Amino acid sequence: MSSSTRTAPLRDTMSLRPQGFYGYAFVFARTAEIMALIAVVGLVGNFIFMMTSSKQRPAASLVVTLIFTCLAILWTSCSWNGYSRRYLPYGATWFIDVLFLVPFATVTVLLGLPLSTTTCREVPNASFSLNIPAGGRISFTGKGQEACIKLFAVWGILMGICALFGISALSAGLLQLGERQLGDALQDARE
Repeated sequence: MSSSTRTAPLRDTMSLRPQGFYGYAFVFARTAEIMALIAVVGLVGNFIFMMTSSKQRPAASLVVTLIFTCLAILWTSCSWNGYSRRYLPYGATWFIDVLFLVPFATVTVLLGLPLSTTTCREVPNASFSLNIPAGGRISFTGKGQEACIKLFAVWGILMGICALFGISALSAGLLQLGERQLGDALQDARE
């Protein structure tokens, strides 16, 4: 067989080995998402503990963020192998990632609006409160600067989570596009 008639080997999209750059990008993003989501659960859980220990009712926005983050951890843990279509089709993976991206981006923007004008050095150590648009008032008594710094950490991690969900959704979408192009090329070769 001459080198001019040699064909490239077909890609096995059912394999659990990442397929090229997009597969590795998906694995990296998914792993980083899981770690960041676990950090958010820890920080938000600490906020809820701080509020309940000072006899305050936890803010509904914090409880919803905690529940949604736990659901995202469940999704990312179950779909870590989304770079392979063995268990989930690429379309379902990127679609659900986009579904998680939208609310996380909303929470990031809503939390960022009041935080963008706040500096933690100016916050008294006695108490700290923040009015979140459409999320109510979050107030902490006793550890104001610590709560402020942790809120900034949550805000930064949420921005990272948004970027990571965007990367994983884009990677899965590009893997789906590559699979579709491969299928079209195979169909043309058979004709």
